[in-house]
Amino acid sequence: MTQTHYFPIGEALSTKLKHLPTSPGVYLMKDVKGAILYVGKAKSLRSRVRSYFTINRYSQPKTTALMNRIKDVDFIATDSEMEALILEDNLVKKHKPRYNVRLRDDKSFPFIKVTNEPFPRLIITRDRKNDGARYFGPYTNVRAMRRTLETVRKVFPTRTCDSPRTWSSMDRPCLEFDIKRCTGPCKGHISEADYGDIINQVCEYLSGKKNGVLRSLSRKMKEASKGMEYELAASIRDQIKTIGRDAVRQRVHGKRSADQDVFAVVDEGETACISVLTIREGKMVDKNHFFVTSPKEDSRLNYLR
Repeated sequence: MTQTHYFPIGEALSTKLKHLPTSPGVYLMKDVKGAILYVGKAKSLRSRVRSYFTINRYSQPKTTALMNRIKDVDFIATDSEMEALILEDNLVKKHKPRYNVRLRDDKSFPFIKVTNEPFPRLIITRDRKNDGARYFGPYTNVRAMRRTLETVRKVFPTRTCDSPRTWSSMDRPCLEFDIKRCTGPCKGHISEADYGDIINQVCEYLSGKKNGVLRSLSRKMKEASKGMEYELAASIRDQIKTIGRDAVRQRVHGKRSADQDVFAVVDEGETACISVLTIREGKMVDKNHFFVTSPKEDSRLNYLR
């Protein structure tokens, strides 16, 4: 017969467990000195965290050892499971909790990188560096990220070949040029300035500014049609259709179609959490949390309100 073991907890922790929210979020388990032992994510903070404190005696030894050391639990509520997933990853990397060995060794979430070089490329990377390149992400859904990158390459022909240093040994552009997936910079079929315009549109698209990209393409399509460049106009029309099919309705959409960065701050004594919502063309495309410390007598954080 399976026996249930109840881990003893203090009154303060017991009260905290009773008032946990049912929203998604991240929980931080701490020892008697306040050191973080474990960081986890949950679809429902209340259900997940409280489940730790009722464990049968056949549980993993690591979990039992963890529970014997827990004296406090903190949490950060989020609006979605995806946000909790990203926040958990960031907190594990920052605090390196002892009982997060598996997560600590996992790879980080991938980014789409627009390289900082002549005729930039689009590549996938998990290592974000301060190298002058432009990074978009992180993406928690790798399949969706690859689908986005495939759409970008269909709409905006960019090179995928190696460094320009190898171009002199090439007799002609590669197959990507023949199928109109590349503009052929290797053999001078496009100037660096015109290629730069394409890259700027790529960055706008990846930043969530699809309306601006669509307006620009529509203008070029009309100009091509007016100049009787019907093949070019048809190609741009197909690009517009591809972007339209790829468009996804955002969870949050404002009444004003504007670019905004919205800040909110909550502070408790010396610690404050600042939340930043990134809104582009009226759609929320990103959300980030930042934690800061300040002396109790310092009220400079009040200006953020």
